[in-house]
Amino acid sequence: MRKILLIILLIILIVVIGGLMMACGPKTAKGEKTLPEVPKYSFVGEEVEPFKVKDLDGKEWTNEIYSEYKMTMHVFWSPNCVPCIEELKALQKLKENEDKLGMKLLSFCVEGTESDIAELKKSYEMDYPIVMMKEDSIMESCTKDFEFIPFVIFVDQNGKYMKEFLVGSRTYEEYMTHIKSLGIL
Repeated sequence: MRKILLIILLIILIVVIGGLMMACGPKTAKGEKTLPEVPKYSFVGEEVEPFKVKDLDGKEWTNEIYSEYKMTMHVFWSPNCVPCIEELKALQKLKENEDKLGMKLLSFCVEGTESDIAELKKSYEMDYPIVMMKEDSIMESCTKDFEFIPFVIFVDQNGKYMKEFLVGSRTYEEYMTHIKSLGIL
């Protein structure tokens, strides 16, 4: 009987931890993670607010980037988030296929430091632009409602938010399935 209870408890623990590992998020008053929620409103089809940011290499990025590609993928993440780190290889593979896909990948570090990113780069290839994001610096209208990372927003070449956002880490294949569903390939 004890073995059965132990097995049931172990299964419950695995399910709970698995749900929490898909996305990092805020902690409740007791320090427990909450589960991902969808934003309070939809921004699909709306134009991205004008922005001007610099990545860690000093390159400037603005809304003008959208007209150059069929789609731009904005990844919001943290070097202190396990699911974010788990998808770094998938993001690098997407970056390597940007030309073939007609897209651009821009990543926005929402918390952490440049030294955290430098440490990650010792173990992971990260050739895509990384912007250290301040809360009010870009896409405030949609990012303010997100409480979990990683999350991804897709923008079309007219500078409008596409179809839907993604919350939680993904594999390269899962990203490709979503990109194909956007109809740009």
